[in-house]
Amino acid sequence: MKSYFPDYEGGSIVNLSSSIETALGGSPKYGCLRIFPPGKIHGSVVLIMVDGFGYNYLKRYGKGSFMYEHLVGKITSAFPSTSPASSPCFQTGQAPCEHGMVGHAVYLKELGGQVRALRHKPRKGYDFPMKPMSGLYGFKPMSNRINAISYVVLDKKIVGSEFDIALSGSAVSVGRASVEDMFEKLEGIIKSDRRRKFIFALESEHDHLAHDYRTKSRKVLANFKKFDMLLRRFVRSIRGFDATVIVCADHGMIDIPDDKMIFVENHPFLKKCLKFTMCGQQRYLYCYVKNGMKKRFASYVKKYLHCNLFYPDEIKKYFGGHKCYKNFKSRLGDFVLVPKDDYAVYDLTSGEDKASYGLNYADHGGFSSDEMFVPLIVVDVR
Repeated sequence: MKSYFPDYEGGSIVNLSSSIETALGGSPKYGCLRIFPPGKIHGSVVLIMVDGFGYNYLKRYGKGSFMYEHLVGKITSAFPSTSPASSPCFQTGQAPCEHGMVGHAVYLKELGGQVRALRHKPRKGYDFPMKPMSGLYGFKPMSNRINAISYVVLDKKIVGSEFDIALSGSAVSVGRASVEDMFEKLEGIIKSDRRRKFIFALESEHDHLAHDYRTKSRKVLANFKKFDMLLRRFVRSIRGFDATVIVCADHGMIDIPDDKMIFVENHPFLKKCLKFTMCGQQRYLYCYVKNGMKKRFASYVKKYLHCNLFYPDEIKKYFGGHKCYKNFKSRLGDFVLVPKDDYAVYDLTSGEDKASYGLNYADHGGFSSDEMFVPLIVVDVR
């Protein structure tokens, strides 16, 4: 399976944020998106991030849909192609090396243990006091740098969380109860007055359903069709208001066959080599290896684990190209594993089990086209 890498030189979600920021009066560090320069953006900007909605999925299952009709093209995710690393790119314009949130499970030397990054709490099996997210990552919200009134529309359970506070900046956070409610909130904000606005909205159901049932599931397809219908209805409802509606994703997803799931518990030699449980997620893993065992660890991985093995200095470029967050490199461990093809590697802590952990029958984080490419959908509303 061929690997694809982030294109921070004008072809990634980071560059999409640069186009939006430039159009709204900001001065981003990264260049603008080649296929969608700021001159194509007008009025208020509604940016809807559909979690896990890959370009390949739209091409396979979306022909004839409203989103397919307004497809501009494909762009890349960041690396790793996963929500904690890639989702913040939309609200900050920063690549993962700069904001420092490099995965779902991250080892923070500042705290001496692993955290579940999005939930901002210790990973199961760890117990230590947390510090504010603002002191552990380098988020610089785009809302603080643009000439527009900013809003963020999120699941009401997320509003007011550490993650929301750290990323939203000066934006007003609005809670929503469902995808239908999300579009109603978006319509209300657009119609509230004629001032220019930037609205970021997050919808996660595609990702959740694909994790549980794989991307080929009828449930995932039904959810896609529902979202497509609601998007069409929303665009129709705001006709007459000057706006650019953008739909994109933080990453795509790849199905993981049962026989491609590798459990580290079945490889006791790996456990013997590791200082503690691998960090990251199933399609990208940060490994902290005991002194004197690194060569043997690398040899074992190459022979038995169906993974590409990188030293941090080899893979660093895929996290972005500007000044990295102060503790970025310490979060990559001694080796970074990226499973080949459609393999996934599962390493659970002493506090986790397969039932509570969730095995994710479709996943993301790696370099496959299914994971790395996301669609850019733009609707011109006048």
